[in-house]
Amino acid sequence: MVMAKLFYAFALLASAAAQTVEGIALNSATGIGIPGIRVEIAHGKTVNATTTDPQGRFQFEDLQEGAWILRYSSADYARRAADLLQVTAGMSTKVEVRLTPFSRIAGRVVDGKGAPVPNARIQLQAQGSDAGGFADEEGKFEVHRPLPPGDYTLSATPSSGFQPPDPEPDSGRILAWGRTYYPGTPIRQAASKIHVAPGVEALNLEVKLLAVPAYAVRGVCLNPDGSPAPKVRVTLREGPLPRQTAETNTDGSFEFPAVVDAEWTLSAQLDALQATEQIVIAGRDMEGVKLHLNPPFTLSGKVLMEVPQGMPAPKLPPVYFRSQRGANFTARTQPDGSFTLDKLYPGSYSIDPLRAYSMEAGSLEPHYLDSIRVGGVEATTSEMELSGPTSLLLVYKTNGGAVRGTVDGCHAGTVWLVPQDPAMRSGFFRFADCLGNGHYELAAVRPGDYYAVANAGSGVPRPWLSGDFDQTLLNQSTKVTVRPGETTSTDLRAR
Repeated sequence: MVMAKLFYAFALLASAAAQTVEGIALNSATGIGIPGIRVEIAHGKTVNATTTDPQGRFQFEDLQEGAWILRYSSADYARRAADLLQVTAGMSTKVEVRLTPFSRIAGRVVDGKGAPVPNARIQLQAQGSDAGGFADEEGKFEVHRPLPPGDYTLSATPSSGFQPPDPEPDSGRILAWGRTYYPGTPIRQAASKIHVAPGVEALNLEVKLLAVPAYAVRGVCLNPDGSPAPKVRVTLREGPLPRQTAETNTDGSFEFPAVVDAEWTLSAQLDALQATEQIVIAGRDMEGVKLHLNPPFTLSGKVLMEVPQGMPAPKLPPVYFRSQRGANFTARTQPDGSFTLDKLYPGSYSIDPLRAYSMEAGSLEPHYLDSIRVGGVEATTSEMELSGPTSLLLVYKTNGGAVRGTVDGCHAGTVWLVPQDPAMRSGFFRFADCLGNGHYELAAVRPGDYYAVANAGSGVPRPWLSGDFDQTLLNQSTKVTVRPGETTSTDLRAR
């Protein structure tokens, strides 16, 4: 009898340890199995790993019953959300995963004589997405990464140390290297488009860098009292173009002799004093620019969390602030909701509630930013112009709605909720990754009318994070109304 019980116990243990997970990794573009994909399966501290065979198949044996997490990684395919598997006693679990292959764009950058341009900066841009990199010493470049499908422009700009072009032979006019679009034009609208889709390769592209007319920028830097500011470092910058610097003379004057057509940011700094101006060069010299140095100021504010009566108030979120120049500021709120932001300078700023959603997830109760008051005046957007000390009131609420559903063809993509009101788009849009089971969910969404868009590409399109949305794409998307405290179900198809 004892032997029979022991045999039965051993049989149960063997059954519990004999579960199997079998799967196949497929190329989402071709449907063909992918060899060489690293696959990991984890249960608590137990982690097993294998590599897919030439047909893309993999197998794990002798797994305990329970919940397991399945992850995939490859240097040539986009990362995707992990799969959660429930391994059942006595059963073999089947898995099929589709991975999105990287796109590959490669070529070289040359000057007007066909000589290589070393270390040139490369940018690929489409509405809602951009990517970049640098050429090597021979002017060769390659962009090998996940890119949302679309038609892209390719541009190149020289490094700061690249030899400037010679002046025009006849007139002696000063020339400079400008941003050049493939195959060789300074105008983005005239550039040849490069179609990008998962797994697509565009090779042997050549960008011929152009020498374009350059113009002078002259101005004066002034102290807070209006007196000239000598020996101040002044900087001129514009996106990918090489940064230029100059030092003011004894009378505060400065000059940049060779500036190409573009929108530029002009800035100066002297100890704790700073100045910033936006200028546009369009076919002629610019004279009389004034840079007024200003001391820093402190912004005082308060966070108010509105909760239903009788409900406990959640922990107050931090305040994330961003300047037009791209600098980030963070203030921790005190128990009474007060906060201060130090070392600010006159200019454009914006509240960044998205960082609170992403960085504080799991540590805060669900909430959303409902309104902003600057100096006692209701702001219609998350952006504001500050010239000095003022008050800031941020009102959060906890009665947000939720949006969830399925996504057809999303794979490693992203789901976006974009406010239909253009004034609300900067700072009030939301996004979330498509989950491995083809579902998505967004919680604590500010009530209102939205466009719902599913992006099939991997990663978050950078311009969209700035609120630069493609209105044509939005017009073709699904409209969603989010109501307080309600969940809206919306099924989407990835684009």
